[in-house]
Amino acid sequence: MSKESQQDGRREALTPRSYLLTPIQDIRVVEVAEGVAGPFCGRTLAAFGADVIKVEPAPNGDRTRASDPRLPGVKKSEASTLFLHLNMGKRSVVLDRR
Repeated sequence: MSKESQQDGRREALTPRSYLLTPIQDIRVVEVAEGVAGPFCGRTLAAFGADVIKVEPAPNGDRTRASDPRLPGVKKSEASTLFLHLNMGKRSVVLDRR
């Protein structure tokens, strides 16, 4: 957003996270779960304002990336509707755990 606020004499850009008060907005979650249950919990925490960072295994990422149905015309690794639904509002990183 282009609006700005004044806090302590500094100007900060307003983002959805900065002006909406949420129950857990100051919590950072590192999610290492795969499948459905764990990522759904992470999605719920993200919806309540937590900063969720999903850790995916190298080289292909979360196994739900390969699940059907898929969105047409979208890069194969980002087309799974299940993956998109479970990981909305999260940041992600790929980690080689070997």
